[in-house]
Amino acid sequence: MEQPDVKASHFQWVIMSLLWEDGPMNDAFHPIIVAADFQLVQKPFYIERVWKPARAANKNLPSSVAWLNALELVYSYHGKLRHLDGSEYDVPEIDAIFVDGENRWMRNFLEADATGAAPRRFSRQFERLRLIELYCRLIERGEWWNGPIPA
Repeated sequence: MEQPDVKASHFQWVIMSLLWEDGPMNDAFHPIIVAADFQLVQKPFYIERVWKPARAANKNLPSSVAWLNALELVYSYHGKLRHLDGSEYDVPEIDAIFVDGENRWMRNFLEADATGAAPRRFSRQFERLRLIELYCRLIERGEWWNGPIPA
């Protein structure tokens, strides 16, 4: 699956954000845009839209293994998920992305640094991060929310 280049993605993101500003695409008939790689590497986005929501969601999940089952929610949106360029996002098999059945990676991902306000380490496992961000956004905003991902 080829990702759009950063410049094109950023331009498309700006245009989509402008369209969504007044909410004309904020209904169940429009696609849900998944986070792009260029967003996932930005520390503010990573912290605010991936790591912090995941830590909050983790309070409702009894274990790291429970995340593997919870992420299956994303499959319910098959056909509605799109990349910034409009191409369909094919949700990968969770077992292929999170290969450790005990999901130790998630425990490490959720760890905070000494301040408690930021992650102890930053991951570049884009598919894992994309699934986590999408899952957290869906449970936070509900099925109807298709607005832009805050920068």
